[in-house]
Amino acid sequence: MNPRLRRERLALAAAAALLAPAAMAQSATVDAARYVQCQIAARQATLRGVQERGELTARQAASDQLRASDERARSAVDAAFAGCGHTASALGAYAHRHAAEIEAWLQAHPEQRQALDGLRAQIETQASQVRPATSTVN
Repeated sequence: MNPRLRRERLALAAAAALLAPAAMAQSATVDAARYVQCQIAARQATLRGVQERGELTARQAASDQLRASDERARSAVDAAFAGCGHTASALGAYAHRHAAEIEAWLQAHPEQRQALDGLRAQIETQASQVRPATSTVN
């Protein structure tokens, strides 16, 4: 298994373990297709947030502007999950219990896997460009 995917699953599993009781009721209505749809929406919101942070960092924005951008990004991701009718914790619980089902669905729908992978790559690229710049900001 891809080490990055393993880390993502472990993080989701940890969150799911902490929030499982609240997530159980919502996760019953999730299936692999819905899970992937929600992940794509959340990654799109994440990408927009990382891009905004990069733009602010390039302009040497004040720390309060950076914090506000981060909060907008978190809210956008939460809204993406809410728009799917689920919380991040419910989807994390689902992913933990149904990893094989999700993987099988993605194998049957390569365009969706490509969308997820493409968004992940874009997020990583944007984030790697922001990190060096933020390390010099005091």
